[in-house]
Amino acid sequence: MTYGAANSHYQEPVDQVAAFLIAKDMQNCHQDASFLPYAAGRFGILNVRNGRSLEEASRKLQIGALRKQWFHSAMMEYLHVKGTVFLTDTFWNDPRHWEIAERLLDEEPSIIPEKNPFAGSWYKFRSIAPIFGRAITPAISTKLADIDAPRLYMLIEAAHVRYLAEAYGVDSKLGPVSETQFDEFMAGSFDIAHFRQPVDLDTHASHIRTLIPYIAKATENRVYFADDERTIRRKLAATETTCPGDPPSYYDEKTGSEVLNPLVQYAIYGVEAKRLVAGGSSKIAGTRVSCGLDVLELAKEKGVEGWAPDVSSNLWNHVVGPISELIQTKWNFEMAYANSKQRSVELRKKLEDADAKILEKAGPGAIKLSTIWKIDFE
Repeated sequence: MTYGAANSHYQEPVDQVAAFLIAKDMQNCHQDASFLPYAAGRFGILNVRNGRSLEEASRKLQIGALRKQWFHSAMMEYLHVKGTVFLTDTFWNDPRHWEIAERLLDEEPSIIPEKNPFAGSWYKFRSIAPIFGRAITPAISTKLADIDAPRLYMLIEAAHVRYLAEAYGVDSKLGPVSETQFDEFMAGSFDIAHFRQPVDLDTHASHIRTLIPYIAKATENRVYFADDERTIRRKLAATETTCPGDPPSYYDEKTGSEVLNPLVQYAIYGVEAKRLVAGGSSKIAGTRVSCGLDVLELAKEKGVEGWAPDVSSNLWNHVVGPISELIQTKWNFEMAYANSKQRSVELRKKLEDADAKILEKAGPGAIKLSTIWKIDFE
């Protein structure tokens, strides 16, 4: 099973855990199954406006993708999910990916929309093609050369997933309901599974705001992995006051699907993580619940009043707390990145010192070691 997630430019939302809980539950039933999420951050290169530096944008997107890869690895370790977190470059650097893209285009020309979905001036594919690597085939490069890059998002996304099916034997794809549009072009390759679209903490019966599980914006009210226990408790207590008499779920017209009451949503994350990692039941408002279905039934029977303290505690103890600890200790990308840059600076200093000695002995025409080995430290 595969699952794609783009970079989050704000903070990492807790809603991402839903896909990994589902993957763990499936692996409990099928022990030979493997979960292959991929950090699709570099997809953002398709959405770079004309005039911005493509090289700088690509570098920043790559760093974000690496950060997401480490973050997902921490979740997989904590939940004991078997698999590998891929980067977009895994696909782009294989000619088979671009051959698949060409086949998809031949099979379904409508996979490229006639109009650019965004206003403004955008790079043509010919400008960004070098960033995709040498593996891109001349045939597909020629076909796409004069197309605005944002129009190619669906084609390249569908090629990614088909590539996983053909190269790695992936037979199913997991994602939120909002990805249905993309999934239409993949249904023939393997099974598609959707999970509920997460909602903002301000959601209530007369105001439903759905979110992307793996991308956060500063304007959204949600729980993040950077939150401490007190912050989570405060956020969920405030939510409880906005939807005390609400049902456990609502119908969302935007996605055409059922979404959960925000307290029920976060309650399920905590209860399911406890069940899948440590085993046993959890307590919510004085009642023991063993799984997500129990949470839904409890909400239907008694409502969600008084839930916030227990939901906060379960979410912290069984999701946010332990995963955050892994991120700070074993999977700390920021520390590793800083250390790597420092080691690179130290190496450059050694090379520059060696250059000085070479120039002193051989004169200004000598080849400098620092020109052979060069890297951008910005």
